[in-house]
Amino acid sequence: MGFTSEVGFTSEKHIGTPTVDLNAGDNSLNLKLIPVGSIAGRVLDADGEPVQLANVTVEGPDEEGATTDNKGQYRVGGLRPGKYRVKVLFEPRNSPPEIRTDGSRQVHYRSTYYPGVPASKAATRVTVQAGSEVSGIDIPLLSTPIVKVSGKVLDIPAGAKEVSVHVGYDPTSGSSTFISPSVAKDGSFGVWGLDPDKYTLWAETGGKGGLQSGAIELELGTTNIDHVELRLVPPFDISGHVEFEDDQARGASKIVPESSLGPMIKEHSAHLWDELRSQSTQAEIGDDDSFKFEKVQPGRYHAEVTLGHTYVKSLSLGSVESGDGTLDVRNGSGGVPLTLLVSADWGEIGGTVSDSDGPVAGAIVMRFQDRISVVVTADANGRYTMRDIRPGTYKLLAADERVKDLWRDDSELEDYENGMVTVKLHAGDKITQDLKLTPVSKL
Repeated sequence: MGFTSEVGFTSEKHIGTPTVDLNAGDNSLNLKLIPVGSIAGRVLDADGEPVQLANVTVEGPDEEGATTDNKGQYRVGGLRPGKYRVKVLFEPRNSPPEIRTDGSRQVHYRSTYYPGVPASKAATRVTVQAGSEVSGIDIPLLSTPIVKVSGKVLDIPAGAKEVSVHVGYDPTSGSSTFISPSVAKDGSFGVWGLDPDKYTLWAETGGKGGLQSGAIELELGTTNIDHVELRLVPPFDISGHVEFEDDQARGASKIVPESSLGPMIKEHSAHLWDELRSQSTQAEIGDDDSFKFEKVQPGRYHAEVTLGHTYVKSLSLGSVESGDGTLDVRNGSGGVPLTLLVSADWGEIGGTVSDSDGPVAGAIVMRFQDRISVVVTADANGRYTMRDIRPGTYKLLAADERVKDLWRDDSELEDYENGMVTVKLHAGDKITQDLKLTPVSKL
């Protein structure tokens, strides 16, 4: 059944859609509605003057926005109780600085968090109580020099159409904003007005049989970056084979997974994943353990296998083993074979969750690595076990069930970093790691 909310209220259950079981004869249902709140303030320029038509957004349990009026004032309403970061957002504009005859310089404002800081980690979060308005959240804008990123697209084929360069924010920041500067006939390009941050650049040609360059990463500060080269490379095939670390790995490769992998992922297949551009390709692993990726675009890839109960331990292109576990074919593969060494030497982490009163039944334990999290529940004695973990460095956090809501806002996890424990797991390790329960503030 569906639920509706009164204007100015939200339901107590704020993650997902509330569900209840109604039995025959039930004729009443009580729902607790919680008044929503708001955040208000002003946006000010470097001289303390109000800024009109600035875009203000909030990040937290809700994501809402507003535009400042002619007095620089804003109000973001309809917010559920919780903690929010407030940000003035400036979208990148690819335009060179103005040339002024009076000798003054154009002021370029960058995206700014309350209370006037450039990054979310340094921002002060604003607590919104049920039905309250938090006022006085004024944001003085930060200025930054107008810098330029310039370079050239190389190896453009004759007759190529729609040569373009894509500039995107670092995907690990969660942003999906892209701009595309124009490319001259000789392949040169330039882009102005980017905030200091991490960016991903790549080039491509349009039309059938279009070419791409490998993606490169740039960290932009307050000075120009020149002579960036983006080389177009035709798609290529990569052939190779799987090697097994030992008999255990070979046997594990024949294990049939218990759950369905879905129509897009085939069992007995290898996968290449380019995180910077969110593109992937897969190839079937034959009975002779060989595979062939077809029409691979240049890039840096992570390699995985869907092969029973195994994982990729290392990879080699020709005789060169990857030092960081990635496949760098931004300039092509050179026609040499790819070898994927797979292992079944999984690790395990377990222990007891306790608080000042002793073991905590039903505690939630989360395991983090990069932006991926895994959740298990402790048993009646406070014991938890995480199996089938590949080697790596992980963070563990034990809390009550409300911690599962934090997936909505990764930045909220910063509040609980003091309660996280870092564990380094080697192949085959079985680590005992007892954990203290971390309180989760009830929103």
